[in-house]
Amino acid sequence: MPILTIDGKKVEAGEGDTILLAAGKAGIYIPTLCNLPQLPPFGGCRMCLVKVDGMKKYVPSCATPVRDGMVVHTNIEELNRLRRNILELILSEHPSACIVCSDREECFKYHREPTKAGRITGCRFCPVRDECELYEVAKYLGIDEIRVPVEYRNMQLKRDEPFIERDYDMCILCGRCVRTCDEIRGVHAIDFTHRGHETVIGTSFDEPLIESGCIFCGACVDVCPTGALSEKRTKWGGTADNTVQTTCALCPVSCSLDIEVKWDSIIKSLPSVGEESGLCVKGRFTVPILVDHPDRLRYPMIREDGVLKPVSWDEAIEYAAGKLKSYRPEEVAFIITPWMTNEGAYAAQKTARAMGTDNMGIASVMAAPSMDVFFGSAHLKKGNIADIENADAVIIAGTDLNLSAPVLLAHIYRAKKKGAKVAVVDNHARKLPLYIDMSVSPENYLSFFGEVAEAVKKGGEAKKATEATRLAGMMDGKVCIIFGDGIFSGGGGKEVLAVLSDIALSLDATLLPAWDGGNTQGVMDAGCMTGWLPGCRPLSDEDARKRIGKFFGAELPDRGSNPIYDCTGIKAMYLTQPVTGVPENVEFLILQDVYQSELADMADVIFPAAAFTEEEGTVTALDGSIKPIARCTAPADMSMEDWAIFSRLSSAMGHDFGYRNAGDILKEMKLCMTADTGRGAEKETGEGVYNPVISIPRGELCYRGTEIGGKVEDFAEILKVWGYHD
Repeated sequence: MPILTIDGKKVEAGEGDTILLAAGKAGIYIPTLCNLPQLPPFGGCRMCLVKVDGMKKYVPSCATPVRDGMVVHTNIEELNRLRRNILELILSEHPSACIVCSDREECFKYHREPTKAGRITGCRFCPVRDECELYEVAKYLGIDEIRVPVEYRNMQLKRDEPFIERDYDMCILCGRCVRTCDEIRGVHAIDFTHRGHETVIGTSFDEPLIESGCIFCGACVDVCPTGALSEKRTKWGGTADNTVQTTCALCPVSCSLDIEVKWDSIIKSLPSVGEESGLCVKGRFTVPILVDHPDRLRYPMIREDGVLKPVSWDEAIEYAAGKLKSYRPEEVAFIITPWMTNEGAYAAQKTARAMGTDNMGIASVMAAPSMDVFFGSAHLKKGNIADIENADAVIIAGTDLNLSAPVLLAHIYRAKKKGAKVAVVDNHARKLPLYIDMSVSPENYLSFFGEVAEAVKKGGEAKKATEATRLAGMMDGKVCIIFGDGIFSGGGGKEVLAVLSDIALSLDATLLPAWDGGNTQGVMDAGCMTGWLPGCRPLSDEDARKRIGKFFGAELPDRGSNPIYDCTGIKAMYLTQPVTGVPENVEFLILQDVYQSELADMADVIFPAAAFTEEEGTVTALDGSIKPIARCTAPADMSMEDWAIFSRLSSAMGHDFGYRNAGDILKEMKLCMTADTGRGAEKETGEGVYNPVISIPRGELCYRGTEIGGKVEDFAEILKVWGYHD
């Protein structure tokens, strides 16, 4: 390991470390404005220049590798004088009165929050004033005046786009946003435009971001060291009272979030430290709006004389329990949302089986057909996200990752930069990545992948070149197959997945599901399926396992409207998200949900559920890893966590599980659940048995069955421009 001397201190560096990285590890500060650890060296700001003995010129520490015996000087006056000159030139075109003001600290003491203004003209009007890297460097260098002429550029303020504002008077051309968009996300939506003094960061032909290919992941906002890029809705939220780390439940990638909270309300959602791939548009921008939306269900209600009336929890629970006990077990059905926590889902199925019913299903297109593959094959190689980055070929089948699992695209792009080949097989994809090698829109997934499987078995040899044989030829080395709900459209979805699993087994490839719900995997693991129970023997009594109702999975005609369940003989239904097509034979309807909906107007009982940022528990990511859910704020008004609602209802029906918190449930789950915990439900096709009537919306556009675009206008605008909504 190379050993060098930095400012008289012996420092042991790693192989390939730069001077800046080695100094940082040793606790030695070197100012920089353009460097980011997750990006290649850029050397644009010149703040990190250092003097190295034996070198005639100053060198950028961010781009200079260490060598054994090197002697480095970082904090000498001749260097700082040069840095001050450079920074003063930068500040001459940047609103900087507050940066050099001698009264700044006193001013900030009494003006705790930024002053809202349309245009940023100084630190008091800047939403990032408390975390301004430009000020930190100026303070380190002791800049108290700007000795060159100040020129205010008065550039156009761009405020008319979804989620993001651009104030280029604040831009210092560090290039972080450009390089993050290029090197990490692979989108290339922005770049340096014009030349010389006219250089700005913008889009091709100055078109709007929404037309430039931007995916609105917010990564550019997160790396901006000034207020040039900011979040429209939360930029004036002020300084958070506290920050809570939790997991995003909006998609199955389950990214780690830092939720900033002020006055018990969420003001911002950010990627946690270590989430180098950042977040997607849903996790980065929609969370505060979704959680604090005026359409939240806030009070328990029961229907009296045809009118829903707010009541206490005790009244609502007792009323619902009394009604449910009036039905035979086989007349009661539960539909569990795939956005519920593991603990909520476990409590749900335990409640159902304690009642003696096995009429239970998940509001997911993918869950039932995937059971045999993911729980019945001991040899299938279930992958993880690291497998994507290390793959030689990535196959995306039947899913538009821009919606279902957007952050996976960043991992796929990393694999691409290492030389991997990328193919998309999807007849619904509308916004394809720029870097794909092959795109196929098959008329029939089963026949297409059947041909691929045959070509794979023949080692890629084929009499004629077809799209299927070309795809098989790409599957060389380490292969990762990502599939989604699209393969279940048009019938035969279970068979398509079986073929994909055969291909994966033949190639020793990994298979990753882009589930159509934030916690579909976890809800499946918890046993929320007909004829399938966790491995804790009977959860209620032995007879409960034998009372199998007519509640069967079905193939789906399309991805827009997804009929999934037969409700013949069902008279009471317990729903945990909106669905459409509730049959007339259902006499009693309970809705446990987060938002007002058309279904709420039909319900006989409403239980307001807490949002995922208001509860504790866990979710299971698409790679099978368990991620923690932390309570960031108190539940809205009288809303309650799902597990607590089911626990209270069970107690009212004479089945006290004794749960005090989500941790108690997780302990029981760990004791009860085994690696191979069950089996898939078999679909009966006898006359009068299968009659699909209930439909669910596409999961990638929803949270708990409610379309995100219906709650977040900017998200709806993006979907419309991208062509997902008319």
